[in-house]
Amino acid sequence: MEAYLSKRDSVDKLLKISRYAAKIILSSSIIPETLILINRLRNFESSVGLNHKAFRLKKFVQDVTSPAPPTSTPDKN
Repeated sequence: MEAYLSKRDSVDKLLKISRYAAKIILSSSIIPETLILINRLRNFESSVGLNHKAFRLKKFVQDVTSPAPPTSTPDKN
């Protein structure tokens, strides 16, 4: 279970890093506006953003629907 959770967090962080790297490149003047690469980078940033939202929603739904761990209750004698 811990390996699965760490893998989910890694994917989440990778999506965030990819999106913000694209945003930084788009907001800076590193690449001229006339290049086709700008449009591809905008599409990439948009699709990564949507994928990240879907991933987070899936993660939330899995957390909500997973059975709660058993809690120990004190014995009432």
